[in-house]
Amino acid sequence: MNQKVLIVDSDPLSLAYHDQLLSRHFCVETSATAEEAL
Repeated sequence: MNQKVLIVDSDPLSLAYHDQLLSRHFCVETSATAEEAL
C-alpha cells in the first residue's frame, strides 16, 4: 500500500489510475463481504 502511494505521489495520472483501481477493488470486496453476510 505504501509503495503505491510513493509511486503515485510523483505522477497525478498514476494517482487517478490507482484511485480508480482501488475503488473498484474495494467495491468488489465489499460486495463479496455483503453477500457472505447475507
